[in-house]
Amino acid sequence: MVRAFIAFRNGEPLAAAAMSVQNAVAVLGGASTLPAARGAGAQSALLGHRIRVARALGCPLAAATAAPRSPSVRNLARLGFTIVERTAWRVKSTTSD
Repeated sequence: MVRAFIAFRNGEPLAAAAMSVQNAVAVLGGASTLPAARGAGAQSALLGHRIRVARALGCPLAAATAAPRSPSVRNLARLGFTIVERTAWRVKSTTSD
């Protein structure tokens, strides 16, 4: 099940995010902020809220993905996530060239 979250200010939506639980691990993703609302702290608020929901659901661990060097990575680091940079995964072609 995917849970959806929306951050509002003065009745206006600012940002949205999602969370699912897989084997007691909260998977945070699907975050987006309206361009006019960027920098207002909506994603940080949504991250904090999803972490509290995950704890309430008994999840001992949370994971998320984000683009390298993005504001999302900075938000995750600020909230205590360990940042692990990954290299791109490639699938070898099964056809001969």
